[in-house]
Amino acid sequence: MIEINIIRTRLERFKNRHMVFNLFLIYFAGLFFLLGFLLIVFLSNRSIISKTSNEIENIQQKIISDKEKFDFIKQKDVESQEMLKSINFFINEKEKRIEWAPILNFVGENVPSGIWLERFYSKEVDNRPQSTGDRGEKSTVILISGYVFREIMNERESIDKFVKNLTAFNGFKDVYLKEVKKIIVENTEVISFLIECEIKGKKGKNAIETSN
Repeated sequence: MIEINIIRTRLERFKNRHMVFNLFLIYFAGLFFLLGFLLIVFLSNRSIISKTSNEIENIQQKIISDKEKFDFIKQKDVESQEMLKSINFFINEKEKRIEWAPILNFVGENVPSGIWLERFYSKEVDNRPQSTGDRGEKSTVILISGYVFREIMNERESIDKFVKNLTAFNGFKDVYLKEVKKIIVENTEVISFLIECEIKGKKGKNAIETSN
């Protein structure tokens, strides 16, 4: 009976030891599993963080590059606005000013023989009212003065021919003979004239200039 009791006691101790061993084994296995899982999560998170950091850096580089492009575009936009202001200024000035070159060229080619041109100048005059809407507006005209020597057989015919020639110029709206009179030039009596040419599209007070 004593031996049986001893065997039982040893068996219980063995079972207790085996149970403790199993508990430690389960504990450490769980611990290693948890550590392994945490390590995997850590490495995964680290990879995600590294990838995100690279993406953020790429985005920052792109932002810097885009900012340079934006600044360049903004600078060009400012320059374009300045150029547009200059272009508008020249367009406005062109609208205000008289283009003398084609006028002088045409007049020079259509002056009848015996006529001497003295002066070209421009001024602003009230419109000749052709309708109610014309009243109160002003137009720009070019005044051409000159004279014809009395040696010409028919001075008035030469002047009338000159006026008719001027009416053929596309830039003139109307041409009028304003004045004809006798004057003395270098001790010689001549017939002077003054012709008024209304310029097309030149309305308003800023279209005035003078050219001799």
